[in-house]
Amino acid sequence: MTAPLRFLTLAAILASVPAFAADNNSFAILSKGKQVGKASYTVDKVKEGWRVRSRFEVHLTAGDQNGPSNDSALDESGGKRGGGSSGMIEAQVTAEYKTTPEGDFLGGYLSDQTQTITSFTPDKSRTTVAVNLTQAGASSLPTMLPVPKPDFLLAPTFDPAGLQVLLTTAAAHPHEDKTYLLIVPGASNRQPPTLQYVALDPSHSEPAQGTLDGKPLTLKHYTLRFRSGDADLYTDDAGTLMQAELAKPAVTFTRAKFVLTK
Repeated sequence: MTAPLRFLTLAAILASVPAFAADNNSFAILSKGKQVGKASYTVDKVKEGWRVRSRFEVHLTAGDQNGPSNDSALDESGGKRGGGSSGMIEAQVTAEYKTTPEGDFLGGYLSDQTQTITSFTPDKSRTTVAVNLTQAGASSLPTMLPVPKPDFLLAPTFDPAGLQVLLTTAAAHPHEDKTYLLIVPGASNRQPPTLQYVALDPSHSEPAQGTLDGKPLTLKHYTLRFRSGDADLYTDDAGTLMQAELAKPAVTFTRAKFVLTK
């Protein structure tokens, strides 16, 4: 098994073809104005399309946010649930995966703080994804995850890379029904990944304002509708993610040196 790699990044849309910026894609993860983690990512052009590498760390308790108050929020966290009823989430995750030029998931893995590697491998028909766990050199029998449509993405909850890929490829290759399918990894080895449809209209955005490294920046504001609550996404004119505010879990991703002024 290949050792976990450090992460990569996405960004702009040029002439309706996805293109990804190579500048600093580092984010603070905030809850109630308090930093509870950090994330970074990059994206490289490869033969198949794009290779995404990302890394995120988060330490989150129920007192840090408006929840999580139930298992469903924790099961989709992509982290490790603490014991008892504290609702603590501890995550130190590295991910690497590939997509087609249109943003369709081709395969990849996540590695957490326990050195457990979870791999995701779609079959040729793209109707099933094999989910395999490997720890200390021992692999489990794969869990077969049926997927209802062949175009889907991987999106761990605390990883802004998944949101950037979704934004960029949705703008370049919008779905007619404006819905997109995400595979959300489980919070522990005992919990399988879940599937979630999200709604995003890349043709509609509200204006917003911010600063990047102290310089004024005109923004686009998109609403992403999850089953469990909405997310507000802010990008620059090129489609580079600057900030994401998620209702559940109640966290905000803020790009380094970015300030939203609205």
